[in-house]
Amino acid sequence: MTIAKDKLTLTVRKDVARKARALGRQRKQSVSRMFEEWVMRMSETEDPLLALSGLWKDRDITLEDLRAKAWSRS
Repeated sequence: MTIAKDKLTLTVRKDVARKARALGRQRKQSVSRMFEEWVMRMSETEDPLLALSGLWKDRDITLEDLRAKAWSRS
């Protein structure tokens, strides 16, 4: 059985991308696979959007606003 996949593009700092690629080579995994595993792990323990809350800590946006914006794009 094949699992359907969807494309996701992330924009990160160059140093983060470099570290992610190096870590992927060490683990013999793609960066996509590592991100997928991380998201699945986070979703089992807590709300994955809360885990990313540091990304918007200095912005005037609430979790509800972020969810509404994400759902409006779907």
